[in-house]
Amino acid sequence: MQLKLTRSQRTSMLGKTVFHLDVRADISEAEQALIRKYKLGKDNIYSSEALKQLATGATKHIDAGNELIESSAGAAIGSTLKGYALGIASRFALKITADDLVKGKAIECKDLAEMLDAEEAVTNACKNLKAYLEMAETFDGRELVVEI
Repeated sequence: MQLKLTRSQRTSMLGKTVFHLDVRADISEAEQALIRKYKLGKDNIYSSEALKQLATGATKHIDAGNELIESSAGAAIGSTLKGYALGIASRFALKITADDLVKGKAIECKDLAEMLDAEEAVTNACKNLKAYLEMAETFDGRELVVEI
């Protein structure tokens, strides 16, 4: 397996630099067969910080809305609606699956720190995917001896 990263940048209409990262993994037919067999294609291997923050915010607001139901119906509805809105927004935040890597995925970052984080996360995720695939190849009845 090889991970190919292509970096570029552009200037937004507001004059800010936007960093662009294209990621794609070259995966052998045998590895693709294992991904299909063990249904790893939809597994999330990278989630942006924005996704994590939105999901956390959604959960907090929905939980707060549930707690406010008895004391203030209006506040409960407002908090719950805000939670659902954050949940919907989180669907548009960046996440990468194994299938995305095989097909290729474009990532836009607002700064170099975010670009570094994205590259590191995708690289580590590919290493983990490769480890999963190497393990998946061993389910053929062989005996493993571990010295302790």
